[in-house]
Amino acid sequence: MKTRRVSILLGIVLLFGGLLGGWGLRGIYADLFLLENRFKLVNASEQERELRVKFPSGESFTASLDAGGSVEFEIRDTGEGSITVLERGQQLGSAGYVTTSNPLTIISVTRETVYTSQVFP
Repeated sequence: MKTRRVSILLGIVLLFGGLLGGWGLRGIYADLFLLENRFKLVNASEQERELRVKFPSGESFTASLDAGGSVEFEIRDTGEGSITVLERGQQLGSAGYVTTSNPLTIISVTRETVYTSQVFP
């Protein structure tokens, strides 16, 4: 009788431990492979550009890109709203919409326009 209770209790502990361990592994997998809050900035114009990407939280990223060049970066605190792209202090445009958790987002800057697209895994 006592052995049966201990077996049942041990089974319950192992079940909950397995569930918590699986949940933790899922979080690690998401951080490594789902490209959450990662952004790719692409210069789709024919000239070199100094671009600054500004997020609603106030965070920003600056890059100097050759014609057709790109750079990948990660911003954890994006805030909620549209992404603004500036060149030498002048606003080129606003596009897209970010929240606290974003899939891989590609920001393409042409001569006159800013486009965004999101890649869902």
